[in-house]
Amino acid sequence: MLVSILAIGYAAWLHHSIEGIVQRKEAEAVRLMTPAVRGFLSGFGVRDDGLPDDPRTIEELFGPFREEVPKIMKQP
Repeated sequence: MLVSILAIGYAAWLHHSIEGIVQRKEAEAVRLMTPAVRGFLSGFGVRDDGLPDDPRTIEELFGPFREEVPKIMKQP
């Protein structure tokens, strides 16, 4: 029983630790990709005002694509 409780506690601690590591890595990747995404959007004539000033997640960084890609695809 004690081993089971220790195993559950360790699993919870490990999950929390890994989640923090993944969030830090995601923030770093987003920080590095932001200039390229801004350049990509401006290359298609899309203003980047829909992009947050300091995106932290992949969803925040690529959010404008969900709205802009259909518009780009309709252009002749």
